[in-house]
Amino acid sequence: GDTLLDTRHVVTQKIFNMQGIMTKQGREAKTWKVRFFIIKGTVLEYYENEKAMNQNKDPKGTFDLKADTSISKQGFTFDSENKSVRHHGLRITSAKEQRTLYCYPNTEEEQCQWHDALVAVVDQVKAAAGSS
Repeated sequence: GDTLLDTRHVVTQKIFNMQGIMTKQGREAKTWKVRFFIIKGTVLEYYENEKAMNQNKDPKGTFDLKADTSISKQGFTFDSENKSVRHHGLRITSAKEQRTLYCYPNTEEEQCQWHDALVAVVDQVKAAAGSS
């Protein structure tokens, strides 16, 4: 009934405020760069830094969170000897666009927060698609 909708609405309000620093892998050159990420509606946007976002500059990139987007926790290894490993990474994949975004926040706690927020957005998109 209606109670389900109410809680979902509350969830929306919460996840819209999800923002923070994550390090992402470049699409062409596979270098890792620190970016400021924010979830806006059903889009994950990233900027050079928080200042750029606050100055309403265009995002460096965006990732549409759709019903076919999958989000998983993943660790990354940066060299052959496994010296630098980030266990708290995220893999965000769009099946249709055949695009994957690899990134990691600074802590495992943030990884969980980002993961849950992104999954919640995708669940919402799925629910909206199912109800139309």
